Amino acid sequence: MRSPPIKRRSRWIRATLSTVLWLFTGVLINYAVSSYMQIRATKQANRTSQPVYFSFPGDARFGWNEGYGHITTVEDHTVIVTAAQLSLYDATELRTKVPKLHDIAPAVVAREVFNAFDHRTAIGEAQSLPVSITTLNSFMPVVVSTGWPCRSVIGYMGTLRLESDSTTAEPVRSNVTNGLAIPPSLREYLDTSATFIALKPVWPGFWLNSFVYTIAAYIILRLCLMNLFMALRRRFLIPPGHCRNCNYNLAGLAADAPCPECGTVRPKRPDTAAIALTPTAPPPRP
Repeated sequence: MRSPPIKRRSRWIRATLSTVLWLFTGVLINYAVSSYMQIRATKQANRTSQPVYFSFPGDARFGWNEGYGHITTVEDHTVIVTAAQLSLYDATELRTKVPKLHDIAPAVVAREVFNAFDHRTAIGEAQSLPVSITTLNSFMPVVVSTGWPCRSVIGYMGTLRLESDSTTAEPVRSNVTNGLAIPPSLREYLDTSATFIALKPVWPGFWLNSFVYTIAAYIILRLCLMNLFMALRRRFLIPPGHCRNCNYNLAGLAADAPCPECGTVRPKRPDTAAIALTPTAPPPRP
C-alpha cells in the first residue's frame, strides 16, 4: 500500500531541509578551517618566502618604476603574496595608471591568486585621496589564498602610506576586498600577524572542500554522536518498565510482548530462579 501524497511530500521536504542543513554545516567548517590556516600560516611566512619583482607603467621618459615583494607558500595549501615599497610613485599618475604584475610563474602561485593580484581596488583608494596629496611613498598589497584539501578562499588587502618608512608609518588607508579585517586587539590575542581573513570562494575548490566536510560532519555527528546519545538515553534517562526505544510505558504487558508504539521487542532476561535451582555438577576428582 502506497503512502498518502501528503506524507510522501512531508518526507521529501524533511529530507531536503536536512540536506541543506548538513551542506551549510560543511560550508561553516570550510570557512573555519581556512581561517585557522591563514592565522597559522603567517607565523611561518618568513621561512618559505620567494622574492618576486613588480613593475609599473610609468612615464615614457623614465621607463618602468620597480618594486619588490614575496610569494609565500605554506605546506602547499596556503599562498600569501605581498609587495612592499613599490617605489616613490606620484599619486597623480596613480589616478590614471594601474600597476601591473609580472615575473610570477603560474606554477609557483595558484591561478586564482595570479588572476586576483589586480591593484584596481587599491588604486581606487589612491584616486580618492585629496588632490593636495601628490606623493605616495608606499603601497603594500597582500593577496591570501588558502584551504584544505583544495584551495578554497581568496582575499585581498591594499594599504597606502605617505611616509618614507613603510614599516613604521601609520597607513593612510587600508582596504580589504573579499575578506574580513582583524582588529589589532584580536591579532594580539591570537598571536598572529594576519591582518585579514580571506572569504571569497574559489571554484571548484570551495564546493569540493565543503562536500568533504559535510560528509565528515554527517559521519561524526549523525552516526557516532547520535548513537552514543541514544545509548546514554536508554541507559540513564528511560525508567524501568518503559520501551528502550520510544519510552512507551509497558506496564501490564507480557514480558515477551513487543512495544505497541514502535514494535521493539524487549530483550529476554535470564530466569534467575531457575538458574538458582539448577544443580551444579560436582568438581572432578583428582
